[in-house]
Amino acid sequence: MVANGFEFKLSEEDTGSGDEIHMNTSATEWFITFYKDEVVDYIESSPNGFLADDRSNNPDYERVPYAFPFRVDGTDTDFVLISVHLAPDKSEADRRKHELQSIANWIDANDQNEDDFIILGDMNIENSAELVDALPTGFISLNDECYRTNTLINDDADHRTSIVFPH
Repeated sequence: MVANGFEFKLSEEDTGSGDEIHMNTSATEWFITFYKDEVVDYIESSPNGFLADDRSNNPDYERVPYAFPFRVDGTDTDFVLISVHLAPDKSEADRRKHELQSIANWIDANDQNEDDFIILGDMNIENSAELVDALPTGFISLNDECYRTNTLINDDADHRTSIVFPH
């Protein structure tokens, strides 16, 4: 990506659903965002970083989401990307709903200087009925039909969804 002109921001550590993090395994994950520096600037003055201090076995998140704030070059347009990987199991719809509500609560606590939050990543939403049930009040989805947005071909592949918080 760097060879193709992209800059990147990487979370300062990993996060995971177990009690132990800081492992070199798939049990934990780092968040990264690639961007073109001539298009947007990373702005540390907006809400940024992990949405919770405890990054391991967090009661509100399967993996603690990470906020990346940007401003479009030469404008006043700014936004915060919130990268997520919600609970993966099909039976965890209630957990995913709780995770999205926890993100909404974090946004409410951090929206005094920012209005535009975009939640994106591996949502693992199973279908449009779950999506409708899980969306916090005031949120909209850019994938209401819950189309698959991954490249897995088998029928058990997870659904992915991007959500925008209009404020």
